[in-house]
Amino acid sequence: MKYRIPAVALSLVLALGGCRGAEVPAGAADNSETWKIGISFPTTDLIYRETMMELLKEYEKDHPEVDFIIRDGESSQRRQNRDVLDMLEEPVDGIILIPYTMEAPVPVIRYANEKNVPVLILDNEVIRSSTARTIGFVGADHEKMGEQAAELLVKSLEKRFPEETSWNVIYLTGVAESSGALDRDEGIRAVLDQNPRVQVIGTYNGEFTDEKAQSIMEDCLNVYPEIHGVICQNDLMAEGCVYALEAKGMAGSISVIGIDGQRSVAEKIAEGEIDGTVWQNPEMAVDAVKRLTDYLEGDLRSGNIYTEIVPLTPDNVQEYLDEGLAW
Repeated sequence: MKYRIPAVALSLVLALGGCRGAEVPAGAADNSETWKIGISFPTTDLIYRETMMELLKEYEKDHPEVDFIIRDGESSQRRQNRDVLDMLEEPVDGIILIPYTMEAPVPVIRYANEKNVPVLILDNEVIRSSTARTIGFVGADHEKMGEQAAELLVKSLEKRFPEETSWNVIYLTGVAESSGALDRDEGIRAVLDQNPRVQVIGTYNGEFTDEKAQSIMEDCLNVYPEIHGVICQNDLMAEGCVYALEAKGMAGSISVIGIDGQRSVAEKIAEGEIDGTVWQNPEMAVDAVKRLTDYLEGDLRSGNIYTEIVPLTPDNVQEYLDEGLAW
């Protein structure tokens, strides 16, 4: 598996989010040769999370200056909060948190503040709080990803069904309280609501899984007499929809759009079964480690790093497949 971070992949926006000022991290005073870093995943069931985990393990092998304690919340906010508390008792020098929901992690972040352990947020954001400070966020702009996915859907519908005065669309959402799902929803609706030809005839929670999405799509194909397209908040759900279409002998007959850029979906774009997705780079997990270690070594700036996103279509998907960028 090969990855490349394009030269324009990262843009640093300083002085955003909760600022820790000039506090010295708990582990900085002893000039530790190895930084012990806690990394909390909300789940590792998703392919994107699995890829992040693989990249982190590879990085740890090659960098003796870091020692990771990685925990899987198994899709439970309660368990994730317990994981973070356990890390703080370990203790760790810093924490990278991929929050399951936006609000529920605030108490454990506040506790980390009390112990003077810096917390960096990765991929999914938390609500802003004056009492729970983080050193910033590393990840993609999910609202923009939603906008780009919706734009891909409209272009695909225009190409597939140019004579139709309106298009019937199914919309599959993800984990309701996660910032990724909420922000992608904002972006998708901002585009689709502005197009009078798009009629969203059904919105369903696919829970970010292919199994749930396949079941929903099977039901939709039986209930709705005509469907022109489906847009999904992640690629796994887009694949689930394709499985349902394949079972009906309808693969490639309607517009299907996902978000994330996983390899299996990129391959289906090349084969004509999926019309597009929006790629994000799982290397953001490594970017987060670098940002946190910089902070622990004295770079006390607080801010957000937004990683590159790219719409993938039949026109450019082969390049991403050839270069190993579709994960």
